[in-house]
Amino acid sequence: GLGVGFAAHRFIPESLMVLLLQNLGFSTACIVAQDLTRRGFDIVSFESPWDALLEMHKHGERYYALITDLQMNGMDGVEMVERINKLGRSLSVVLCTGNPSAIEHERAASAGIKNIMHKPIDTHGLADLLTSWMEAEPEDASGA
Repeated sequence: GLGVGFAAHRFIPESLMVLLLQNLGFSTACIVAQDLTRRGFDIVSFESPWDALLEMHKHGERYYALITDLQMNGMDGVEMVERINKLGRSLSVVLCTGNPSAIEHERAASAGIKNIMHKPIDTHGLADLLTSWMEAEPEDASGA
């Protein structure tokens, strides 16, 4: 299995890479990134959903999960996931929102979004969630 350690970024298995949209609020994004990095995830942050989509187009197979806000400039988080799905990529998604009533739940569900977190984000809870997903996949079990 994959050892989830505190190795330098280039030694971290690609399946632990997480796409983080920074519009969660800079301080929240920083705390989430620090917490996940400490747990052995490799966090790649983007300020723009368009930049993140370009990265998914080029290197989508590297990524395991996406943490995104619902409301962003140019597109919402659900549309972003729909676009990633169209690229033939599949990510575990956490959709964050400060306005739960703005979520179209059917659309989110059909895009495959199962996890919605309300702001303010519980940063440790978010890290726990991603860690639990990794541990639930037998082929990626670290045996720890």
